[in-house]
Amino acid sequence: MFNSEIKETVYVAISLILASAVLGLIAFVLDIRGDFARLQNQEIATRVELSHYAKYDKYQDNVLYGEDVMALIRECAGSDIAVYIDSLQCKTGKMSIYLDKEEYAKNPDKYTIKALEFGKDASNNNILQGGVSRDATYFVYLVFGKYTKNEIKNSPYIEEGYVDLYGNPVFVNYSDVTGVVVKLLKSERVQRSEVETAIQNIKKKN
Repeated sequence: MFNSEIKETVYVAISLILASAVLGLIAFVLDIRGDFARLQNQEIATRVELSHYAKYDKYQDNVLYGEDVMALIRECAGSDIAVYIDSLQCKTGKMSIYLDKEEYAKNPDKYTIKALEFGKDASNNNILQGGVSRDATYFVYLVFGKYTKNEIKNSPYIEEGYVDLYGNPVFVNYSDVTGVVVKLLKSERVQRSEVETAIQNIKKKN
């Protein structure tokens, strides 16, 4: 009887040890799977960030000319990226443009290359007052985070660690791009060095 109790005790102990080992192994496997999932998610996030960087970095703290602005409008037309141009230099004057997905849906013909360049839509109507001047010089920067139409128009130039309109610290993340702001610098084509003072004034003002 005594030997039977010892055997039973040993059996229970061994069973508990084995159960503990199995549970430990399961926990280890689940932990490894979790690590793999986290690494995979990080890799996906990094790829998305790099793709956004490649797409939008050219619009952060850069100088554009008329044809670049037309390409920007075409690239963002109908997308989730809003574009505000202040002001667009046309052959007959200047005009500001705010373009988001809703505005584009109202009149997509307004934002074709032909319409932008020549000021005509499919019905031959003047819609951009004589066409975009290819010789004007603009300063462009990105908007990060959700803003209303009026806030995008007044959105600041953002650098790493900047504080947004609501007092929140902003970290430049190209996956969070929601808009592009374009400011007219000069009605003629010039190098950045010739308008650097104007660019710095825009940054300080914002």
